[in-house]
Amino acid sequence: MSVESRESRDPARLSVLHCACFAVGWNDAQMVSLLGVPGTVALIATDASGQDAGFAIFRTVLDESEIITFGVLPALRGHGIGHVLLASLVAHARSAGAEKIFLEVGEDNDAARALYAAQGFVPMG
Repeated sequence: MSVESRESRDPARLSVLHCACFAVGWNDAQMVSLLGVPGTVALIATDASGQDAGFAIFRTVLDESEIITFGVLPALRGHGIGHVLLASLVAHARSAGAEKIFLEVGEDNDAARALYAAQGFVPMG
C-alpha cells in the first residue's frame, strides 16, 4: 500500500476522519476553530487509491510543535500509514522551525506508543 500525506484546510473532511478514528469525534465547528489558530497544520494521509486513511493536526510556535491529534482509520491500522503520516508531520514541523515535538498519548495505547518510539519520541512524564 502506498501512502501519501498532504496539507488540508478542509474542516469537514478532517472531522469525518476524527469521528471515524475516535469514540468522541470533533465536529466541523471545532475543526474550523482549531485550524484558525496560527501555526496549525493539518495533514491527511491517503492510500494508493486516493481514499482518506488517516490525519494529523499539529501546531508549531517558535521552536516547538505539539501534536494535537493523530489518527488512522481503524480498518487500516497496522499497514504503515501511521509511520508515513508521522514522518511527514515531523518533516513539516522541522521545516517550520521546530526543534522539539510534544504530544500526549495514553499509557494504555501500546500501538501509538510504539509508533512514536519508532520515530525517536521518548516519554517525558
